[in-house]
Amino acid sequence: MKVVFITEWIEKVGGAEAVLAASLKCFETKVDIFGLWNKSHTIETSKQSFLSKISGMPRTLLAILSLFAHRFWFGKYDLVITFSHLFAHGAKIYGSNKALRINYIHTPARYLWYPEIDSRYEDFGKSGFSRMLNLGKYIDKKIHPPRSINVANSKYVANRIKECWGVKANVCYPPVDTKYFANFVNSSTKSKRLISAGRLVAYKGFDNVIQTASQLDWPVTIIGDGPEKDKIQALAQSLNVNLTLIPFCTREQLAGEISSASVFVFGGIEDFGILPVESMACGTPVVGLNRGGLKETVLPGGGFLVEKIADLPKACIAASDLSPRKVSELTQIFSEERFILEFKKLILDILPS
Repeated sequence: MKVVFITEWIEKVGGAEAVLAASLKCFETKVDIFGLWNKSHTIETSKQSFLSKISGMPRTLLAILSLFAHRFWFGKYDLVITFSHLFAHGAKIYGSNKALRINYIHTPARYLWYPEIDSRYEDFGKSGFSRMLNLGKYIDKKIHPPRSINVANSKYVANRIKECWGVKANVCYPPVDTKYFANFVNSSTKSKRLISAGRLVAYKGFDNVIQTASQLDWPVTIIGDGPEKDKIQALAQSLNVNLTLIPFCTREQLAGEISSASVFVFGGIEDFGILPVESMACGTPVVGLNRGGLKETVLPGGGFLVEKIADLPKACIAASDLSPRKVSELTQIFSEERFILEFKKLILDILPS
């Protein structure tokens, strides 16, 4: 059986990349990977799109062009699995019209369907792009293959898929290397310090993290880089917050930073949220808004979710008293081993007997 994975662009590290790497372990034979472009040193692609030659261009333009790039793949395959947070779910593979198809959906494109959550392209929208949103939604729904199995990375995203495309989706939580991060559980008394991590974009809510640190008068470490970096630093300076900003670190450094902090604060709305699970695996409780994927990952005893941003500081104080060991134990249901078993079963269920 010939199998191909079709994905968006591949970064050096990230949640989507972890899903891709773990999915490869579901197969004993070689799997081809088609990607828009590839920055990873550990995941090899069989083909990249024409966008790989212009991947340095603004992401706004690349996101639009990816719709066309995904319509021109070629190859004869028996099973096609797409991994989508933009337009990969609608990929066209000439020569594989009769292939079985699974779409693993991280989220329908937030830029199109939920700009109130993800406003990264807001400035571009002011120049006229907002008038094209309805057209974009129509195209996105039209290209979604009708005879395919849809798998969402959370119940929250499964509801989005139903809302956006009018189709049902199974749920298979993404893999988290909980065993690795559990090695860093720090049961000793921790200093009062907040931590957060992720790509520095507006919808991640790092401004809420800074404001929470300000109200608590606790130092905060943020790990990540992105277009909101200058705004975050300026906000911290204006509120006299002791901010340590680490643009990039190794996985070991990430685990060390998280495990030594009192609380991981997530200030936005996430589709699933692998970093909060990694934090809990390290024994560091999570505090965030009672919305999105956090409602499924932050189980009782793993932290606190609040309805209002103003309640984040109080929740942080309460979370800092939780047992690191007990917090870590809650995360085993999100392990990589569990993902491989569940995803492999989904694949086997659609294959001819």
